[in-house]
Amino acid sequence: MPTEWDLPTVSVLVLTAVVVTLLLAGVAKADAASRSDAAPGRRLLPYAAAVVALWLVFTARMALTGKLLDFNAMPPPATRVLVPGLVLASVTAFSPLGARMIRHLGFASLVGFHAFRLPLELLLHAFYAQGKLPVQMTYAGRNFDILTGIGAMVVAGLVVKGVAGRKTVLAFSLAGFALLLNIMVIAILSLPGPLRRFANDPPNELVLHFPYVFIPAVFVVAAFAGHLLLFRKLFRER
Repeated sequence: MPTEWDLPTVSVLVLTAVVVTLLLAGVAKADAASRSDAAPGRRLLPYAAAVVALWLVFTARMALTGKLLDFNAMPPPATRVLVPGLVLASVTAFSPLGARMIRHLGFASLVGFHAFRLPLELLLHAFYAQGKLPVQMTYAGRNFDILTGIGAMVVAGLVVKGVAGRKTVLAFSLAGFALLLNIMVIAILSLPGPLRRFANDPPNELVLHFPYVFIPAVFVVAAFAGHLLLFRKLFRER
């Protein structure tokens, strides 16, 4: 599948840059705030930036070299991106870096971060309209994650105004996490290969190519980590 450098495709790279920038900005803010701690420790931004850069290069190379396209392999080659990505998100969220971020970033920032899921869902629908993604991957089918993006903006605004509290944030994160898991399962069951359960065309092959591989490698992983950080902050500050 040759890459067509149209507006939706370029927008994937732009949104990737936005999400990465927001992640590293959060790390930088937590680093800066930690300097007032009794034991501030070392700056973690350079390490976070290096890990993100390596992850982007690794996943881009996997897609560009066609290593994700052996559709009959078990487990599916796509798991070479998704599984390490979810492990990386989990390790990060429960690492000293995650502890620093939940200590120094407020609920409004952690919730508002998920607003990127609104433009992401608009992009997925654009790819569906082009015939590159199956309908179940979009809000026209079985993917309702656009509600998380909209909810993130609303809840973050309410938190800033002091209207929404911990229960609202918890409800948002539980709902958003459930919607994320929903589309992850749908995406896996729509991949070409032995696990495919959605037989409608096209299969979910787009995300196995560059730059669309950043949809699972960056957007899904970032959303997963974002929810884990929210849960950790919610239960740490009871």
